[in-house]
Amino acid sequence: MIAAPPVARTPRVVVELRAAGGAPGRVAPDLVELTVAARREIVPVRAADVSAVPRACAAARAEAAARGPGVSILVELAVLLAAGTGAARQRLAELERAERWIPPGLRYLGTPAGLAGLIIDLHRAAGADGVLLRPISPAAVGGPLTTGTVPELERLGVRIAPGAVRRLCPPAPPLTVPAPWKEQPCPTPP
Repeated sequence: MIAAPPVARTPRVVVELRAAGGAPGRVAPDLVELTVAARREIVPVRAADVSAVPRACAAARAEAAARGPGVSILVELAVLLAAGTGAARQRLAELERAERWIPPGLRYLGTPAGLAGLIIDLHRAAGADGVLLRPISPAAVGGPLTTGTVPELERLGVRIAPGAVRRLCPPAPPLTVPAPWKEQPCPTPP
């Protein structure tokens, strides 16, 4: 396997733990800083598609410059992870039929490794400081993100913050009945 060149500057990756969202512009208890990056005020950027991201980031950066330095331009990205794009699209259709609220804006439906690649692309090519991941299905946060996306980000040279993975995938409550068990990653969505 050919190793990818490391990223020159670590993109900031923030994961929203509630699909409904927290207050824009600040790191609230429902947000997890996944990477080791400068913790600055968040300026979320919403775009309809990937081609609109560079223009939206430039506009947000120009507007934020008036407030002074110290902001992170983060692209809002609604995420649904699955074994493949087809499975993610099928799960999205199920959620839409159930009239479940879906975060607006740019969406990523696909594999955990593909998400890592998109994060790097948005950081390198689109002028974003990073991403604000908004899970479409909260069940998809723990397992696929921590066992697929995080290792791929690390392989690409992104520094993951100590303890961040534990915050995304908290340990299961203690068993009340002793039983032989084996450690498992967080469950993946059905």
